Order: sequence, then C-alpha cells, then structure tokens
Amino acid sequence: MNKDTYNKGNDFYLHTNYKSIRVNFTKEEYGCIMSDNKYFKERLIFFIQEYPDLFPKKN
Repeated sequence: MNKDTYNKGNDFYLHTNYKSIRVNFTKEEYGCIMSDNKYFKERLIFFIQEYPDLFPKKN
C-alpha cells in the first residue's frame, strides 16, 4: 500500500497499527451487503477462505 495514497488527510491511521483490506463487490452486491448483515458475513467468510493470506490470524 502506498503511504501517499493511504494518507488521504487522516494521519491517525499512520500512527497506529490499523490495517484495512479493500474487497471488490459489484454494484448489485453492494446494495445487498449494505442492507443484509447475514449476506455480508457470508461474503466476508468466502473472502477469508479464498484469500487467507490477506486475513492473517491474530497472535
């Protein structure tokens, strides 16, 4: 992640251990995700299983 793109006016995140992961969704899927918590959790679990290296386990 590029530090310049990451620091869009919010220095707080540069001084903590905060991490973010962006996940791509279609426009149709985004509407479902924002209105249905169960659907969001199912999709998130799918991404965690599909890309485990992006979601490391906490020590």
